[in-house]
Amino acid sequence: MVQPESVLGQPQLGAQLSPLMTTVLVPTTAMEPLPDGIMALRWGRPDNWFAISTDNGQSFKQARRTYVNWPSSGSVWHGSSGNGSMAVVGTNTVVISGDNCAPSWGCPSTDSGWTTNGTYFVWRKIITLIPPG
Repeated sequence: MVQPESVLGQPQLGAQLSPLMTTVLVPTTAMEPLPDGIMALRWGRPDNWFAISTDNGQSFKQARRTYVNWPSSGSVWHGSSGNGSMAVVGTNTVVISGDNCAPSWGCPSTDSGWTTNGTYFVWRKIITLIPPG
């Protein structure tokens, strides 16, 4: 299960990255194995998503939208580009990140009513997976 309370944009003081950490910087899609046998998948467009697989990547369940920013007046393809990264930082923990607005085209002044806002910044979330049982 994906723990619902993820940390958004807040640094964890004193946190150290695990030697297990790997980083993926692939446009829109990233897939990483976790040490406990779970496969984590992060993708975007539209929005930003995360899912897990407990059967070696044969199926991904419990998909969750992790970040949304698009305008109420304008294109739903504007806002966050859906591009991002994912890093495994522990046995059951991953860090995902992405942009609030794609640089240059993501948040034009002609769009309004943003889900989050029309400012460019990079967000991150720490996701802790709760093992079954």
